[in-house]
Amino acid sequence: MIRLYGPGTSRVLMCAWVLDELGREFEIIEMAPGEAQSDEFLAINPNGKVPALVDGDLKLFESMAISHYLARNYGNGSLWPDSTRDQAVALQWAFWAATELEPPLVTVFGQTLFTPPADRDESAMEKARLQAGKALAVLESVLAEHDMMLGPQFSIADINIASVLAPARYLAKLDVESFPAVHKWHDACLQRSSARRMTDSLKAFANRLEQGLPPR
Repeated sequence: MIRLYGPGTSRVLMCAWVLDELGREFEIIEMAPGEAQSDEFLAINPNGKVPALVDGDLKLFESMAISHYLARNYGNGSLWPDSTRDQAVALQWAFWAATELEPPLVTVFGQTLFTPPADRDESAMEKARLQAGKALAVLESVLAEHDMMLGPQFSIADINIASVLAPARYLAKLDVESFPAVHKWHDACLQRSSARRMTDSLKAFANRLEQGLPPR
């Protein structure tokens, strides 16, 4: 059976979304704090970070690599595009999500959720919001012409980007309404039944934060 390692609030949710979309059976191995540094887990991911995947004799880390492997191996004709052109474009957007969209969102996320108001770096947060806005403007230009990232069909490119954006919207309350095409597309992605695990987890996480409880 396919095994995913990591808590339900990490990027393991992206990989789980792929598997749920594909209808594959899998198991999520929850990990306690510090467990990623155990010898057992380091044999799977020597970086000591989550998520990680074990599928038969394959051990794989980095969420984007995991999501692409799953889509390519199990999702031909569905999540994985048929043409080499669209496969290259899907990979392009995976790199873009990791290097252009996610870094400023991580800054906003960290400053908003995990930094006391008196200690927040407002300058860094404003810079990050501007960078995020530029990235979202790029996304808007694509989605103004297509319902999904690669055209009419939902694909791995949509999951990869929507997964990066979701925590910022649910937890850091990032406003995307000024990007109507992005807003419509992201809502459509998250309304898929396969995204339920992600949305439920983020809602639960947000609820605990609002109650002043530590995240699980």
